[in-house]
Amino acid sequence: VYTFTWTEVNGTCSNNASTNINFILAPSAEAGTGGEECDLDFVFNAVQGTGTGTWTVLTGPGNAVFSPNANQAGAKVTVDQFGSYEFSWTEVNSTCTSSDIVSVVFRNIPAISAGRDTIICENRTVQLQATGVGSFLWDNATLLNNPTISNPVAIPLVTTIFKVTLTDQFGCFNSDEVEVEVWNNPVADAGPDLVLE
Repeated sequence: VYTFTWTEVNGTCSNNASTNINFILAPSAEAGTGGEECDLDFVFNAVQGTGTGTWTVLTGPGNAVFSPNANQAGAKVTVDQFGSYEFSWTEVNSTCTSSDIVSVVFRNIPAISAGRDTIICENRTVQLQATGVGSFLWDNATLLNNPTISNPVAIPLVTTIFKVTLTDQFGCFNSDEVEVEVWNNPVADAGPDLVLE
């Protein structure tokens, strides 16, 4: 706060008046960077500047909740619908304000099915049948003819659970499992040959 005095002089006569002016440091909001998520929450990385900052949702298909509260530069936002959102970080210092905007895309994880559990006899093979859109990767790769396709041929020696992970074009992934139960082959024994008289 500065005090300025205006003085007027007329000969030997003078008079003055004073006024106070408050110079306020204007905020410069920096919302940080947005991004893409394979779920429904995102942690902001705004830079806390002069004044009080507040997060608000500008656009998006759903509602947003900020925790621990909307006044934290590094708050976590949780939305209730997947899609593209824009969030504003606004800093207020007295009567001065500044805002910055970030965009966040919330994507759903891809749907995947590893197929139905199955039973085979020992020393047999079975073709697994996963479904989904994206890139597949099966575990237990040594028991498969190709662990990077949706329908590899499995050669389990014992009952085995095969897990498949599907990664979509956005880098989001999901997994599912299928069990191949291996039964022992029976050993038939009809007994010794007989000669009947």
